Amino acid sequence: MKKSSYLTFLTAFLLFSISSIRVSGQDKELKAGYYLTIAAYSKNKEHYAKAYADKVRSDGHEVAYDFFPKKNYYFVYLKYYDDFNTSIRDLYQTRKNTEFDDCWVYVMRQSEVVEKALNKEVSSLNDMFAARFSDTDEEEVDETEEPISSTKDTNENLSDKNEQVLLSDEDKVIESSSSKASEIPSSIAEEKTNSKNVFLSLFFGRTGKEVQGQVQLIDASNHELLRKYDGNKVIAMDDPNNGNGDLILISDVFGYKKVQHDFNYLDPIDSEEYPYVTNIEDTIVVNFELGRYTKGDIATMYNVFFYKDAAIMRPQSKYEINELTSMLKENPQMKIRIHGHTNGSAHGPIIKMNDGASNYFSLSSDDKKSIGSAKKLSQERASMIKQYLENEGIDSRNIEIKAWGGKSELHHKHSSQAHKNVRVEIEVLQD
Repeated sequence: MKKSSYLTFLTAFLLFSISSIRVSGQDKELKAGYYLTIAAYSKNKEHYAKAYADKVRSDGHEVAYDFFPKKNYYFVYLKYYDDFNTSIRDLYQTRKNTEFDDCWVYVMRQSEVVEKALNKEVSSLNDMFAARFSDTDEEEVDETEEPISSTKDTNENLSDKNEQVLLSDEDKVIESSSSKASEIPSSIAEEKTNSKNVFLSLFFGRTGKEVQGQVQLIDASNHELLRKYDGNKVIAMDDPNNGNGDLILISDVFGYKKVQHDFNYLDPIDSEEYPYVTNIEDTIVVNFELGRYTKGDIATMYNVFFYKDAAIMRPQSKYEINELTSMLKENPQMKIRIHGHTNGSAHGPIIKMNDGASNYFSLSSDDKKSIGSAKKLSQERASMIKQYLENEGIDSRNIEIKAWGGKSELHHKHSSQAHKNVRVEIEVLQD
């Protein structure tokens, strides 16, 4: 059989069985996705990559290494991810909390998986078919290949990482232009003209769990709110055209302390000035590591709304109320006070649930109707929220209520912003 026939057969075989290919020297499959990488070695330095991986493993870390043909390097990596969001949160935490403060996330395409498999299989089959192809030229030998040292000698050489390759940011990823559009991970947005791809990563610092919420974009020059962006999505951020590119990003998600980050649109990647900013491929990542409230904090539930004259919430209040429930369940020792406020202090109708009812988010024909003061209405609203929390398993001894009526208005009761006087505030008494 001719050599070309063998290669045709080999290519077809590999494309059929690609999912079963294993990483050289590893137990994990080489997959398209995201690799939290800590070191790179030239292709003729595999023994150094292996020795460094062994050293990192002996220090208690999970680690692996493999050859990545697109970059022509052996990469030593801590973790593999198929999820962009998780990879960038772990990147931030790893840089912050470990000795690997210069680690990066390598984005690998499906095309590289195929290339890796082909390279591996062609190499392993060369010896098998050598006799049949005796008339072909011998494989060219890389004269720069160094003999594999003993483990002791290699570890000594690794003490100052002399054999590692120091990569620029551009070399740490595969450039988008080198891949087909269909191969680009779905989490990487297509960049618009005159805009930057920005990923606003909101997560709970203690657990790494993603937090849903929005980020305010403020022009730092004139303190103007430009717009709000949903977190944990790649967005196309436009140039503010304010001359200096200075912006302020604010995360103010209920249940978590407010976080404010300075950000420069023109020069966002500055590890000293903006340690919470990194980049993966053509995407700038801004990390918002959020923490829960602590004793003395008072937070307004901006997204809890009530039916007119009623101690019953509208359906859109469910998310924020459930966030409050989650916060209290995370910390059973936390104690809170629920403050109820109204707009104005006049007497009027009061609608509340019937005894034993559970229609917290909808009006019912069985609801009780009475007349009372604004303070009474604010008390009923705070009491209703307390009842909801108790039904969700929160200890009633950890919840107090305080009714203010209209005594603590934010705006004049006849102003265009008067609706903001109707609110619930949560005060943390013990964390």
